[in-house]
Amino acid sequence: MQRQSGLLAEQLAEELKVTSAFELKDDSLLWTVKVKNLTDKPLQVGALGLPLRFNTRYVWDKNTTYNKRLIRHNFLSANGSFVFWMRTNGEPPYLLMTPEQDAKFEYFDTGPERRRVFCPYVHSKARAEQMRQTGGN
Repeated sequence: MQRQSGLLAEQLAEELKVTSAFELKDDSLLWTVKVKNLTDKPLQVGALGLPLRFNTRYVWDKNTTYNKRLIRHNFLSANGSFVFWMRTNGEPPYLLMTPEQDAKFEYFDTGPERRRVFCPYVHSKARAEQMRQTGGN
């Protein structure tokens, strides 16, 4: 299975270019993700997720959990979507993520293949089909 994943990644690297950039604008941090087709043929993107790794794993040490971990709140509903992170002690700063313009979050998972990493999808058609085939909805 590892070999197939590697071949797929190599093929995608030849066909797609994904760039990510951060820009500080006023009080906002803008994250722009661009996907470019490097071929002369149409390509279909089945799913596009954004794995977001944050320090949300709690430990037995109360000081560490209370002062050094985050709680995530999210609501995913197309253009009304948001993801919000705060420290477990409730003190600022806070981080709010919202899609801009025509972007939207359609779906999320934290599947075992992602080791419990929260992953909202801006496009989820292929992932939704995978879930239906395995009994999900």
